[in-house]
Amino acid sequence: MRFLIQWKESKEEEIHTFGVLDEGQIEPNAQQLEDEDDKVFFWLTQEEALAISADYDGGDWIVLRCACDECKDYEIENEGYQRARGAGIGV
Repeated sequence: MRFLIQWKESKEEEIHTFGVLDEGQIEPNAQQLEDEDDKVFFWLTQEEALAISADYDGGDWIVLRCACDECKDYEIENEGYQRARGAGIGV
């Protein structure tokens, strides 16, 4: 899972990868940490992964939106559709 986050203090925005723990896990095990090779910014439990959305509060940061390739492709396609319908013109 990839999300665009914003640091609360600096307002900087960054895209990060979030890992999802196995059912019942509350923290990553040694094998998961080794496999991910420092690519995971934050680990989510199964419940958090199902519930995460914009405005998820991570303490020093918040989630702004999903940044996965599927969502990015959808936004690009939808942007053209919105423009074709005149949405956002003159706003």
